Amino acid sequence: MKAKVIILCCSVLALFNSITVAAPDFPHINVRGFASIEVEPNVAEVNFWIEVTGKNSDEVVPKAEKRSVAVVRLLNEYEIDNDDIEAFHLDKNPMREGGKYGTGKITGYEVTRQIKVTIRNIRVFSNLVQDLLEMDNVVNIDADFSIAEIESVRKSLLREASKNAKEVAKELAEGFDANLGEVYAISKDRSILNHNPISYLTAERGYMASPPHKTIFLPNTITVGSEVYAIFRIIED
Repeated sequence: MKAKVIILCCSVLALFNSITVAAPDFPHINVRGFASIEVEPNVAEVNFWIEVTGKNSDEVVPKAEKRSVAVVRLLNEYEIDNDDIEAFHLDKNPMREGGKYGTGKITGYEVTRQIKVTIRNIRVFSNLVQDLLEMDNVVNIDADFSIAEIESVRKSLLREASKNAKEVAKELAEGFDANLGEVYAISKDRSILNHNPISYLTAERGYMASPPHKTIFLPNTITVGSEVYAIFRIIED
């Protein structure tokens, strides 16, 4: 089963804020530029947990280790390299009378281990996830999706985002019958906008990415985006 992943929402903000020492001492506009494309994912990052419960430590710990070995064996059958498998240490917690947050007598132990897997052959994703779902003691499976060429794509989008930032700044200046001057600062980090200038326009237009989409279904497309933040001078007539 496939489903389309939409991880963007529109945002248009215009804010007037208070001044701090770090603010530029000339009229200016703060803008955010963004560019994005939809692509078919070809890489998946799968995250899941091994969870074993029992009365005695000498029962649950070996069982969790055995299940870990079985999981790695399954992953290797799908030709996933060991370098793409990250298994964390075992974590053991007591189970008590009164439930998870109870303080009563210890009734047993829960042993867990987190495992992260990078799937570079996206064609095996659905079958592998199904096999994991059918394994005992494997729980909380989810996945993030990306593309192998993510850095080169983002670099290209960064140029488009810079153009978008300039277009936003120009439109804002014209809307207030002002003239746009040269760029004063530009960064991929929005911290350059945190000076909160008074009586100068701060705006964000375009798309804002939401947190990573978690699913165990392979989406038809994902959205890749790049953003920049810039400060432009306003030229007074």
